[in-house]
Amino acid sequence: MEIIFLRPGVENEALNEIISVINNTERIIRVAVAYFTHPQIATALINRNKQGRRTHFLLNTSDIIRPVGASSEIVVSKELMKVINEADYNTELKIKSLGLRSRGRYQNMHHKFMVSDDVVIFGSVNWTTAALHGNYECLIKTSDIELIEKFIEEFDEIWNHAQELYTDKGQIRRIMCPVCEDSEGVDFESYGPICTYCGHKFNLV
Repeated sequence: MEIIFLRPGVENEALNEIISVINNTERIIRVAVAYFTHPQIATALINRNKQGRRTHFLLNTSDIIRPVGASSEIVVSKELMKVINEADYNTELKIKSLGLRSRGRYQNMHHKFMVSDDVVIFGSVNWTTAALHGNYECLIKTSDIELIEKFIEEFDEIWNHAQELYTDKGQIRRIMCPVCEDSEGVDFESYGPICTYCGHKFNLV
């Protein structure tokens, strides 16, 4: 087992460990991260997909849309958007999230781990520039079979309840309206970012 403690302004191996697993794992990797903004990790995931290696990527809905009262903002990071746009029905990169297509309340997935058949990386660190370069965090890497099995079980449990995320012309589709809590009326193309059911307007940032 390897434990890495991250400190602001101090060089660490956490980023290299994450990218190494993405680059060097031939079989499927399962990724569940609450927040994602790191450009090097985005590039590694995109390259992995182009090489035809399977990745299941579970996103945190709250990182995609953050409701504040009767208003909300689409807050997808540019790097995350690159990864989302890479995913397609015909690629090996599959992305899911929670609470986007169905009637219901927003759900928050706060995990930060990546697991393959051989290794699991987990800890407090999000895959963001701030977390990896400016925070006090910890990252653990282990090949313990029992831990790997437990993380795969946890991932698959959430994956089976999550919903596929896709884009149409660069816009994330099927966003749930925070006012009427329905996704069917949300239209980002015909009328602009608006819920046609209740009239709620989204702010894009």
